[in-house]
Amino acid sequence: GEGGNGIVLEVKSQEGQNFALKILKPEVVSDDSRKRFKNELFFCQKSEHHNILRVVDVGYLFYDKIKCPFYVAPIFPETLRSLMNRKECSPEELLSYFCQLLDGVEAAHLMGIIHRDLKPENVFLSVEDKRVVLGDFGIARFSEPLLATAVETADGSRLANFQYAAPEQRVRGRQVGPQA
Repeated sequence: GEGGNGIVLEVKSQEGQNFALKILKPEVVSDDSRKRFKNELFFCQKSEHHNILRVVDVGYLFYDKIKCPFYVAPIFPETLRSLMNRKECSPEELLSYFCQLLDGVEAAHLMGIIHRDLKPENVFLSVEDKRVVLGDFGIARFSEPLLATAVETADGSRLANFQYAAPEQRVRGRQVGPQA
């Protein structure tokens, strides 16, 4: 998959286990994007909540002499978007998925993190164990204790997909809180 800042590849460990490898795109690598990526992976390494993506390894690779950070996480074969496109889910299953998503969001909020980019592509699903996992904290706002490194968001910076962004994310100078 590919988003605004990252590329996600399916990789295989030496033991034959599949994982997702998320790499910061070389064309977006900057001090700010590296700091955001570092905050995301730091949080996902620390979190032990079963509805938040868990990072299992980190590193760098060089692409045309550009140092690109990456992290490795469990792979999830589906997203909320693929589930929406299938339209084969029972109301009971949907309610379970929704409750799990809320659990993940609440866990992040209790740790002082505002996701700021909740959309179907960032909600991962494991159909086998019927588990929802919230991922892609690349533009999240982190409270001081969880910051791996400070990042200033410039006024007018467009970080989220506006189709899913809260109204306060669309207005310059407005604070984005847990309600978003």
